Amino acid sequence: MGAKPEPAAEPQPPAEPVAEPAADDKSEPEPATRGELEVATRSARSALITAVAAAVISSFVAAGSAVYVSINQSNRSESLAVAQAVRQDRQKVYSDFSVAMFGFTQQLGNIVGVLQAHATTDATRPEITELGRQQGEFLAGLNLLLMAGSSGMQQVGIQFSEVVGAFNRDHLAPFTAQFTSPNAAGWERESAAFVAAINDLISKIGDLNGAFVEQGVKDLQ
Repeated sequence: MGAKPEPAAEPQPPAEPVAEPAADDKSEPEPATRGELEVATRSARSALITAVAAAVISSFVAAGSAVYVSINQSNRSESLAVAQAVRQDRQKVYSDFSVAMFGFTQQLGNIVGVLQAHATTDATRPEITELGRQQGEFLAGLNLLLMAGSSGMQQVGIQFSEVVGAFNRDHLAPFTAQFTSPNAAGWERESAAFVAAINDLISKIGDLNGAFVEQGVKDLQ
């Protein structure tokens, strides 16, 4: 007998194809990579916040500087305007006082001339009256000098006030009270002493006028 044929091998089922990942699928980042991304994101945010804050602060500083400069310029302009106004006011006060001082001094000289000419009380009386008027203008100017003058000029004004006040109290008032009646006795004797007091006052006013001019130059520069 012949050999038996071997049975045919059973067909194997075809192998299932292995599915490849789609090209657009995103794989999950590794944990280390995710941490790095978070750190980088926080750093970027911090940098952005810092940049914005710096820009805001810079703008505030620039604006503040501009306002400060503007205020400073305004204050300087205002100070200059006030100083100019004060200087102009003082110039008028000083000028008026100077005129009144010379008028008062001139009238003192007129009385000296009348008394040295041995004038009568009737001839002297009008000169004494005019002296009172000139002295009133001088004292009014002195008051303004004390109110509007600088501190240095006020000190000069106080000296004027002391000198003239002493003359009025010790010489002018007693002389005019005693020797302005028509029949006054001892006229020539007392008038000589009065002339000496007037000359002393004129000398003191001249000295104070030098201080007045010196201080006035400083104040009006």
